[in-house]
Amino acid sequence: MNFPYHRIIRASAGSGKTHRLTTRYLGLILSGESPESILAVTFTRTAAGEILERILERLLDALEEDGYKRLLESLQQEGFAELHQMLRRAGHTKSREDHLLPTLRLLLAQLHRCQISTLDAFFAKLATGFTYECGLTPGWKILDSDVQAKIRSSSIQQILETQGPQGARQMMHRLNKGNLGSQVAVDLENLVTGFHEKSREFPSTAWQIPEPVPGPTSKELESAWNSLLKFKCPLNKSGKEDIRWKKALASTQNNWDDPDLLARVKSCKSGLISKVLNGEFKYYSTDITPDLAEPLEIFIQNVRSEYIQLLRKQNESTGEFLELYDQVRERGLQKNSGLDYFDVPIALIAARVLGQPGLIDERIDATIRHMLLDEFQDTSLVQYAALLPIMEELAAGSQEGRSLFCVGDGKQAIYGWRGGRAEVMDQFETLLLPESGSSLDESWRSSEPVLNTVNKVFSQLASFPPKPEDQGCLEKWSNSFDQHQVAQLLGDRPDGHVSLRIASEYEGKAEKIWPYHETLAEVDRLRSLSKDSSIAILVRKNRHISKLVAALRARGIEASEERGNPLVDSPAVGRVVALLGLIEHPGDGTLRYAVENSPLPQILKCMPQLDLAEVADEELLDQAINRLRALLYDEGFTDTIYSIVNSLSLQCSEEDQSRLDQLIEQIRVFGFHGLRLDDLIQNLRQNSVPRPGGSPVQVMTIHQAKGLEYDAVIMPELDYAWFQPVPKLLTLEKNGQQVHLSRYLGEADHALVGDPYPEMSQQSRDRKLSETMCLLYVAMTRARHTLTMILPPPNKKGNYKESSYAQLLVKTLAPGEECLPGKVIYECGSAKNDSGNPGEEERLRRSVRVEPLVPDAMGKKRTTASKKVIRLTPKRRRALLKGTLVHSVLETISWSTPSLEDIQKTLTSLHPREKDLHQEVTNLVLAALSKENFSSIFDPSATAERLESDSKDKLILEKEISLMTDINGIGFSGVIDRLVLSENSTGFVSAEIVDFKSDNLLLSNEDALGKYKDQMEWYRKAVHQCWGIPIDKISLLIATTQNGDIEHLEIPT
Repeated sequence: MNFPYHRIIRASAGSGKTHRLTTRYLGLILSGESPESILAVTFTRTAAGEILERILERLLDALEEDGYKRLLESLQQEGFAELHQMLRRAGHTKSREDHLLPTLRLLLAQLHRCQISTLDAFFAKLATGFTYECGLTPGWKILDSDVQAKIRSSSIQQILETQGPQGARQMMHRLNKGNLGSQVAVDLENLVTGFHEKSREFPSTAWQIPEPVPGPTSKELESAWNSLLKFKCPLNKSGKEDIRWKKALASTQNNWDDPDLLARVKSCKSGLISKVLNGEFKYYSTDITPDLAEPLEIFIQNVRSEYIQLLRKQNESTGEFLELYDQVRERGLQKNSGLDYFDVPIALIAARVLGQPGLIDERIDATIRHMLLDEFQDTSLVQYAALLPIMEELAAGSQEGRSLFCVGDGKQAIYGWRGGRAEVMDQFETLLLPESGSSLDESWRSSEPVLNTVNKVFSQLASFPPKPEDQGCLEKWSNSFDQHQVAQLLGDRPDGHVSLRIASEYEGKAEKIWPYHETLAEVDRLRSLSKDSSIAILVRKNRHISKLVAALRARGIEASEERGNPLVDSPAVGRVVALLGLIEHPGDGTLRYAVENSPLPQILKCMPQLDLAEVADEELLDQAINRLRALLYDEGFTDTIYSIVNSLSLQCSEEDQSRLDQLIEQIRVFGFHGLRLDDLIQNLRQNSVPRPGGSPVQVMTIHQAKGLEYDAVIMPELDYAWFQPVPKLLTLEKNGQQVHLSRYLGEADHALVGDPYPEMSQQSRDRKLSETMCLLYVAMTRARHTLTMILPPPNKKGNYKESSYAQLLVKTLAPGEECLPGKVIYECGSAKNDSGNPGEEERLRRSVRVEPLVPDAMGKKRTTASKKVIRLTPKRRRALLKGTLVHSVLETISWSTPSLEDIQKTLTSLHPREKDLHQEVTNLVLAALSKENFSSIFDPSATAERLESDSKDKLILEKEISLMTDINGIGFSGVIDRLVLSENSTGFVSAEIVDFKSDNLLLSNEDALGKYKDQMEWYRKAVHQCWGIPIDKISLLIATTQNGDIEHLEIPT
């Protein structure tokens, strides 16, 4: 079957690039290509997972007739004409049975053969197949970042030890222009982290600049000095020596033979000497005559020659050090049997094996016939070089049914700092036939006001360059930008809203933080329009994220970092980590206090492995720590901690339970093989882990937002300088070839040193400026409906920094507007619709997931009261949170109905962050309690009657009681909402188990029996096991707060 030719698609933000890529994949697989013959690579594991999920979802969707029609249309647009005709002629029913279902079954059966991965993972797979050729250790692996950091530090230390004290001092002098530096190891580590990877991309001669220039002879210097001494100071109008000239000449004479070269370099940047250096021959309106200019030019020539020699020595020493570091590091990598991701493509290139397709097929047990490249603008030059032999082979094999497909967007190239180069898309296009490229500029994401604003800003870039020399870069960027428009099918989407505003004044607060306060107010406003809308706050740096999250939570708004927070943000996890710390440091009073004031001591006392049942409370913790330390090593770290965490989770909120689950997973991932507990604790305190399901409000950097979308986007950090800090490394490229590297040299030195530094500096500035525009584009195009951009007040002259988003946005969107606090200076769209339609039903997506099989950490069969796994949507998350609040109120009720004030006091005390739900929960609880059946649960007389208790019997009430027991060899754990025990002189005689449900179910007793039978039966068995009450004397009640009903479950004993 014929396939479309090779293709490259330049897809703007939200234009459906993933849809096009998955259509290509589906077209190939439905045409009979095997899963292992199609290689699809992208740049993150999340994106790779999304591609696979989309492919399976679309196949599932095509099993229905409407989805089948959508797939046919997509295949036709993508160029699968023959396949489209075959499926259309067959019709939906036959296509479903003969093509769609078999293909779906094939993919599910061969998921392990599907080559959908990150580019790094593909390179790792290749390198594993060519372990010997790449010079790798058998069984090599990608090393964790902490292991790589240790190798880096160790390598630097070995170099210093090898050099010896004298050699190390000389090396640092050369590396630092004659300065020793106060922190040698730190300076070298900064040099390695800043330069090592980039240096490996360039030829070994790259550091050999600047070119040496001859200096004047000693005779020429002496002659010039004498001429300077003979020069007479010009006179002013009064006939006296001009004091300004006199000072300048004296300064020049003082600097003439200064042994400090850098002091002489500094003298060339101002005064008389700088005038001559820059070809200007007037000083304070007086001519600089040849009899002074000539000796000064000799001085400049001498300084230039010595300074260039110093710079070249610094550059060459840097290259030599990095080469030496590379050799020592290589030994460290071999010792640890691993690599960094960056090492892998370099090893493959050096092995020269990727130009042998037959050999590749043999080594990776797959024949690559089709390559699909996603987010190709983020590919580095090294990665491109490694892929090139394979791409050339596929490009040459189109007659044999092979194909290349690439999607990317140069306007979203924001990873230049880690090597990404959008130019590789142009290089890729040269492999294809003419007219193989196309562009997508219709957005399926953003509303019309958002796109109109994006068009307005980026079509005017070249009109407002920060400096004249930036004109070319901005023109090139604008030329790559085509006007965006809303996809036709989104005509009924809410209008949306964009605003550019000056932050209001916040008394007592510095002006620079007004935008952050305004952001908090904007979140409140947006959430008042729709509780279910997703909101992203985009910032430039990580340092403000945690403060914004904390401020939002203090206002009762559920918020998180996109990358997550450390697990210790959960109090329950914090207590477990404190326990681990106490095991390692038993004398730490702070850790002891945290553990003592938690449920952990009682949990430890109940652990049979520790045998603490008879230990007095005052000795309990010390004994527990000693025995736990031994148990960790004797019976296994993960199993022991799991036992503690599992017991603790029974007493925790859903959120803490979720974080405890993640704690166990992190411990499994981190591993523990006799390492110090401090290493694990540091990992848990520092590494961020996203919450399952996320939060409706997320705070993140623009880089972290790449590939995501939100109903509303807020941008409060727009007045920072683009070109700060200055780069530490300058590079020079010519005709696509990497030529030179140099340590940074400021513009003030360019006139003295000369070529190639002006060109290197401009290339660096152009790359920074282009990436800065890409960042702004990515940020603005994350918004579906609302885009709010907030500026601080301008400076006293009414301006913003020339090289800042604030200045650019004011010039392109609000020229001539007065920027006053609280003023909206640009607005597009309608604010009343800007959070989307709160009543719009969320699209339900069928998904196919392959869950990992994780053996029970305790090594024995166990069960819990609830096994339900929920994929949280914003609406579902809100419903679960509301249920938690309802349960919290009902837990506090003993035998009397609470008042309105009691309920509100409980919610304020226990859930201050969820104040937006307080009134709704209060109304719900009061409505349920107004029903006679529901309120009878809290009536002791009615309860005694249900339990058939005598007047002399005693009722014992337990609320939120955690149970952990063994039933017929099966470990059981659960939490009973409300348990009433009836006790007489012979012991416990009957019991009532009440389970509160906040969902609107229980339409009949039969429904309740089917839905909750297993859960309630386990509860009954557990109560029977613990208190010895006959099964038939334990009644089961389910009480629903939505309608105030109660149901008696009749389950056969």
